[in-house]
Amino acid sequence: MNIKRLFEEFLTGMKTKYSDEYIEIFVNPSKKEIEISAGNSAEGSGFRFVATRKRKLYVFSPRVIHISALNAMEKKVPGVSGYLSKDNLAGVASRSGSKYQIIAIHNQNLSEIYQVIKWAKKNWLKWSWLEKYNIVIPEKEMEEL
Repeated sequence: MNIKRLFEEFLTGMKTKYSDEYIEIFVNPSKKEIEISAGNSAEGSGFRFVATRKRKLYVFSPRVIHISALNAMEKKVPGVSGYLSKDNLAGVASRSGSKYQIIAIHNQNLSEIYQVIKWAKKNWLKWSWLEKYNIVIPEKEMEEL
């Protein structure tokens, strides 16, 4: 039995506000669920995510803003709106090769790659568990850490 499989789960779904498109939200997703959230596996495709200090990872489509996804999750995870605090990580990851690079961290007001890299130099060690989901900081700059 694969223990990791026990922790992966579909959390909830929602319709987007503007296109009426149905979006799924996953907790501790499998590779396939990450690709569903990203829309496909093409270079540059990506997803939004919220990672918590308790090592829970929520992923969903980039076509939904964080607060809308958190509102949809509220029924299943009470208090989830607090996940946008600076104690957690809410951002966007984009496919680069076989990995997803963090390109923005919204709850830290970091919307440029150089800001993400500067943040990572001080903070990546406590978030490196995201690497098991192939989520990394931009690779070229990571070598400089």
